[in-house]
Amino acid sequence: MEKRPALSIPKSKVELIIDILSIIVIVFTLLNVLIAWGNLPDRIPTHVSGSGNVDDWGSKWYIFLEPILQVIFYISLTILGRFPHLFNYPFSFSENKADLIYRNGKMLVSCLKLELVFLLGYLSWETIEIALEKKQFLGSLGIPIGVACLIFTIIYFIVRLSRIK
Repeated sequence: MEKRPALSIPKSKVELIIDILSIIVIVFTLLNVLIAWGNLPDRIPTHVSGSGNVDDWGSKWYIFLEPILQVIFYISLTILGRFPHLFNYPFSFSENKADLIYRNGKMLVSCLKLELVFLLGYLSWETIEIALEKKQFLGSLGIPIGVACLIFTIIYFIVRLSRIK
């Protein structure tokens, strides 16, 4: 493994905004769960088929899984973003390009963090809606759009990285 310089790169304004938005989504998700808790039935959807139909049910405690995962992803990706010199870059680069490459990597991690937190918040909201019988099945576009956003973000930052190279 090649030795890369460990630069101290402060968060950009965009990364700070992404962090604030991520925290807002996490808080909103947790508040939504807590507000809905008393109205939830003892068994709630825990799995949805590819066609959007509920095919497994479990304890209503499952509703806390999404907010817990949001916090885990947020903390993990925030920590990871502090060490861009440890990322697995697809090519070697000179020290004078390190700053730009690390900033690109940090921004990728920040964007993925927001998208994952948002996607989990959406899943939590949908689970509550189905459990309260306000909906019969998971919306057909939510998950594919969320996954497409994740894939697009990764591709976008790889292309951006190749231009820095």
